[in-house]
Amino acid sequence: ALQLQGGGELELPIAKLENVAFGYSDDKLLFKGVNMCIEGGSRICLLGENGAGKTTLVKVIMGQLEATKGFVSRDHGARFALVNQHHADQLDLSLTPLAFMHQTFPGDGSYGHEQNLRSALAKTGVYSELQT
Repeated sequence: ALQLQGGGELELPIAKLENVAFGYSDDKLLFKGVNMCIEGGSRICLLGENGAGKTTLVKVIMGQLEATKGFVSRDHGARFALVNQHHADQLDLSLTPLAFMHQTFPGDGSYGHEQNLRSALAKTGVYSELQT
């Protein structure tokens, strides 16, 4: 995992949803009754048909959208990110993977920080020759 300095320990859970519902109008909810707890190190997979509300649920978890009903809590030290399935629309494809990581996680500019970024890329299968 990518190791960056600072930030300290996160409280557990990182995010918690209690009886959450969301809809763009009160009469048509995309989802309701969502109860979940996200712990550190969790890996989560959301499956569903297009338009079922998967991305919307993630945006509610991240705080980009407010739940219509229910309660959402997030650790204030947690940093959430979403890479959309249509990533070409969202990423600057002129950046190399390493340049993207530097932009996203600026760090302190040290050699150690760059090695952490390179290590994180390698763990996802983006090895040295593909990083720059």
